[in-house]
Amino acid sequence: MSAQGEVQEAHHELKTVIASGQLSAQLHERAENLLQRIERPFRLSVMGLPGSGRSTLLNLLLGADVLPEGARLPTLQLSYGDTPSIQCTLPDGSTETLESDDLSALADLKPAFAQVFLPLPALTKLSMMEVVAGSDPREQMRAIQWATKRTDIALWCSKGSFEEEEEDLWSHAPEKVQDHAFLMLTNADTSAAQGDLQERLAAAKTDGRDYFKNILPIGTKAAIAARKPDGTVDKEALRSSGGVALISSILRDVEAARESAADQAHVFLRQIDFTTAPKTEQKTAKAKAKIVEEAPKPAEMVQPEPKPVKKVKSKPKKAKQAKKPEPKAAAPKKEAAKPAELLSFKPESRAAIEIAVEQLNAEGTVMLESLQSGALDDVTVIETCVDTVKWLDEYLSNSGVKGDALYSKSCEAAVDAADLIQLIQLEPGDSVASDALSLMVQLKQDMQSSLAA
Repeated sequence: MSAQGEVQEAHHELKTVIASGQLSAQLHERAENLLQRIERPFRLSVMGLPGSGRSTLLNLLLGADVLPEGARLPTLQLSYGDTPSIQCTLPDGSTETLESDDLSALADLKPAFAQVFLPLPALTKLSMMEVVAGSDPREQMRAIQWATKRTDIALWCSKGSFEEEEEDLWSHAPEKVQDHAFLMLTNADTSAAQGDLQERLAAAKTDGRDYFKNILPIGTKAAIAARKPDGTVDKEALRSSGGVALISSILRDVEAARESAADQAHVFLRQIDFTTAPKTEQKTAKAKAKIVEEAPKPAEMVQPEPKPVKKVKSKPKKAKQAKKPEPKAAAPKKEAAKPAELLSFKPESRAAIEIAVEQLNAEGTVMLESLQSGALDDVTVIETCVDTVKWLDEYLSNSGVKGDALYSKSCEAAVDAADLIQLIQLEPGDSVASDALSLMVQLKQDMQSSLAA
């Protein structure tokens, strides 16, 4: 069963055992806690000193211009809601609700805290909080202590390279939050233009390595500009700005946490000896079984129509040393410019790529036919694509021959696809399932081309 299927099965069985009414009060509470861990959107908090780029980074993650630049706003909790609204907590403890997403009206009320509900796709996976505090270290410390109790994933924004003042503050964050925290070096595009990004990154890795899961540079404004008004995304621009690395890292953390919660749920269910009546695992498995029985698999994966296949751009590679030009003496030297081993796979690598192509063919054929026949919904297709590409990335990284240059290119393409398919999930519109399928089609075609080389 896929990772998504495991999570869905755990979710279904927890709901069933809770509804049965057969649990003691203690076991019922434990089951409810596990169910909440699976159902609740993960809580992401964006923190940092004033002027560190928190609001701009949050706009990037939201996929919309929600937080106006320069507005004096309190700490904001942003969650999913079918219709926009804002619930304000005023300094005297009273509350007031605004039936809109007008943050300028919110600023006029001068609340101590506000919860904003918005119908944004990104908020179905994550609830997001911008933690606002002044430059006084004591105020910052109180804000960190308050926010980390309500945080699963933390982003600490730094406009420098994690200076001593920031280290003093963040060192007091709970270790369980530090283990799921990212140090974001904002304004990375400006630093790169000035030529000091690598120095800044090296300093941050030295000073921050004990406090963060990862340290990522981000050109936030460039990443936001990669999202076009019509909802499409310039994925290469988003990648070069650091946006893809950030979004895919966050979503991987979320998926790992949900899978961990599902594992704990299965252990709990075994402990209480709970089993459900035999059921088909999930929509994906149900549709696959039906289609495999009724329809022969075509030799080639069919592209979704009418949407054309999108070209998957490969990750920017480190600059390679230029090859010395061959002497012009003999004509055959033209063919000798590329070593023979670069033109074909080594046997073990070829076998791994052939297995990968077969898997993509099988998964793609089943999903395309079931999607076209209405047997699957878009959400299930996307989840299956995510699982398939994740499997492919892991499989190729543990197979093949190290040092096989052509195989390494296929591995890089799989890594790219794993990052891009995470990003596709957050894009609005009706074409998300087709985009995910097109990505698998392109990956399969690239691997077939490399086998034929």
